[in-house]
Amino acid sequence: MATVNASKTGVILGSSNSGFATARSTGTTLVSTNSTAKDTSAIGYFFSTARGGGTHAIKRTYLYFDVSSHTGTISNVVLNVAGHTQTNATVRVVPSANAFGGDGSSNLVLSEYFTGLDFSNPYNDSAASWGGTGVTNNLALNSDAASDIQNNNAFILALVQADNDFANSASGTTVSFFSGIAFGTTITLTFDEATPPTPNLLAISAGNLNITSGTITI
Repeated sequence: MATVNASKTGVILGSSNSGFATARSTGTTLVSTNSTAKDTSAIGYFFSTARGGGTHAIKRTYLYFDVSSHTGTISNVVLNVAGHTQTNATVRVVPSANAFGGDGSSNLVLSEYFTGLDFSNPYNDSAASWGGTGVTNNLALNSDAASDIQNNNAFILALVQADNDFANSASGTTVSFFSGIAFGTTITLTFDEATPPTPNLLAISAGNLNITSGTITI
């Protein structure tokens, strides 16, 4: 089984806004980059009806893995993330094509909050529950994730709250759904990799060779 550590991490908080679409698409605070601290609310969604017309806020975690050395057939992919404190948000894993410059060449920036996220092709097939302090959350990823690990140099994803952010569904009542991450514990990908066999380009029996005057005939 192969293990790849997350090379870069980042957390972005979106706009606290009365418009759900604005809160979902506009990043306003770069909470952390490559943190080794514990974040009690690394993934989540908040809505309060008490502030004027209501206020939405969304928080997402982004992860970059260098998978350039893994080109065999990939299967049984699991994302392993240590939880911390809060466990209210169930989690979906989605591709994030633009985060970290799209190739790991830079740290996360605010403009990568929404652009490049692919909510239509998630990397896990259903919402994952979350464990808190002392629990490693092992999220099974699907064949799309396996294919991207095998075929790309960078594997970049976002962890998003399932019921509202991923589902693009605003709450009409006051809610607070957040789950925490202990970033001081290394986040990893584990997977099986079947190395393709070395091609045998020319297998010739010695009995079929006829060598005459420096010329080989078959």
